[in-house]
Amino acid sequence: MASTFQRARTAEQRAERATAILRAARDLLDELPLEAVTLNAIAGRAGFAASNVLRYYDSREAVLLALVAAETETWLTDLLAEPPVSGQNADRCRAVAATVAATMERHPHFCELISVQAAVLERNVRVETTAAFKATTSEQLGRAGDWLLGALPELAPLGRPAVLQFTARCIVIAGALWAHSRSNTRVAEHLGDTESAGNDRTSAVADIRDTLALLFLGATRHERRPGGSARPTAHRIR
Repeated sequence: MASTFQRARTAEQRAERATAILRAARDLLDELPLEAVTLNAIAGRAGFAASNVLRYYDSREAVLLALVAAETETWLTDLLAEPPVSGQNADRCRAVAATVAATMERHPHFCELISVQAAVLERNVRVETTAAFKATTSEQLGRAGDWLLGALPELAPLGRPAVLQFTARCIVIAGALWAHSRSNTRVAEHLGDTESAGNDRTSAVADIRDTLALLFLGATRHERRPGGSARPTAHRIR
């Protein structure tokens, strides 16, 4: 495999190789648990030697970190295409939470990757790689936060920076809930209990929906401080 490898000579060829590597990693996630998606497995699926993959990415974690950004973009495109909701505050909070949970269910790779992003994927990569990733996801977070602000305008008095921070925390919580359910699912799959495995995934989506609904309800019920700024009555964004 290594003997037939030809180095990309143009920026377009390099981009094609990098995309092929990401595609290979994503395809492997359809078949294997995340921890089994190794650098050698990615290289083999892409048709490269591992040393050649490292010409494009720092490490296995760098490949998966790039995949986080790609999967986030796919999920975000889906979310932003959702029609606006209407109704009273409580109804809209529940509807928006259901919308977010439903889009996350349609993008399981996104959920799995964000659940291990900070603890696993942001390790063993160069500072420059992490900085570039943060810049990309910061822009993505801005669009997600603006969507949430449009869906729940009651958040506006908190200020856009606080809304973006709140959005980021909601995504982190959703990823944690997904990871918890996946742990149960893998045990069920190992035991051959396909019904329980399916129920665990359904439960994860319901947990994400219900938890986000509570967070949205709390964040949109704010009061005025003496200085004129707002804060949530149910929980304060620090």
